Amino acid sequence: MEVCKICGKEFKKITMSHIRTHDITKRPVYDKLPAYGSSSEIDDSFEELDVNESEILESNSTEDVLEESFEEENIEDSTDKLTLKQQRENIFSGSSATYDPNRPIQDFLDEFGVTELELRNVIKKFKGTNSVPISQQIENKIKLGEKSAAELANSGQRQIKTKLVATAESLVKNHGYEVLAVVGGPPKTWVLEKII
Repeated sequence: MEVCKICGKEFKKITMSHIRTHDITKRPVYDKLPAYGSSSEIDDSFEELDVNESEILESNSTEDVLEESFEEENIEDSTDKLTLKQQRENIFSGSSATYDPNRPIQDFLDEFGVTELELRNVIKKFKGTNSVPISQQIENKIKLGEKSAAELANSGQRQIKTKLVATAESLVKNHGYEVLAVVGGPPKTWVLEKII
């Protein structure tokens, strides 16, 4: 077990993701800190540490290097960014800001301390998980299966293969097919044949 040098929490392995929660972006900076609870004082200014680029690349895992290069490409200058806690407070505080439909999007992003990429991810997550109730999603799949089954049955094929359970169910219930086999998975393939 490893103990974080900053907060003292125990982990199997201290990752760069955890270190970044303490606003430290380079592993060598963290590595040079004294152990948690040691008697030496921690200086909040990390400017005096002499770290060259080759040390950074040698000490980071491939995953960390890839994460950092992705962050560098997608985030312009993080020195004036708000902390995660400040971002949450700004977003969920119900600010009394006036809403101007002609306001530039960058002003909006700056007000809440988020990037365009972060805003897009929030929107995608919300729309992807909460837009249609589960019961409606199931009903839509059944309707799609019935429509697909009708098209397949009208095609005149004696044997049909489908990966959609709703289509297979409709072929059996409504169009006189029987299931010969269910193959593979996931997803499974239903093999059906017309009953004569």
